[in-house]
Amino acid sequence: MASMIPSPFALVDFARAAVGQVVETVATAATVPVRVMSLLGQAELLTTRLTVVADDAEAMVVRVGRVMDGVEATAAAAGRVVLEAEATAAGAARVVGEAESVAIGAGRVVGSAAAATDAATSIITDAASATGAASAVVVRIANATGEAEGMLHDYSGTLRKAAPLAARFVDELSPEEITAAIKMVDTFPELR
Repeated sequence: MASMIPSPFALVDFARAAVGQVVETVATAATVPVRVMSLLGQAELLTTRLTVVADDAEAMVVRVGRVMDGVEATAAAAGRVVLEAEATAAGAARVVGEAESVAIGAGRVVGSAAAATDAATSIITDAASATGAASAVVVRIANATGEAEGMLHDYSGTLRKAAPLAARFVDELSPEEITAAIKMVDTFPELR
């Protein structure tokens, strides 16, 4: 019968094999944090890219909002220019007549211009009652008249070409389409 007790050499070989497996296991376990850190770095990079995309989208929404604010401010400024031009000397009467026709055409296309015009009328009425500011208003009117004349000169050809298109656009709108357009414009602040 063979002896069941292993020889010292067999024990040493067994111990070496066990130590080798332990070293391999420890080496594999040591690389796990590096792999995890690499995955975390990639996840962080992806998150950063998504944040940049979201920031770009938000910036674009802000730009669209600014453009809409600029359009509203331009409509309000046009209303003020028309009302201030009416208060100027007889030489501005021709400019006022052309500005009124432009304002009427714009009023048909943009329904919200009436509210801006009413607000501008109130501002002009308040300015007229303030006698101390009268000279500043005259200077502003002269400047506005010059700008209006320049704008009318620059855009008169375009406006004359666009007048038939605008008239056709207004004539073909139904009350339901106007209501739908107003509702669509009312949703712009929510979209922003």
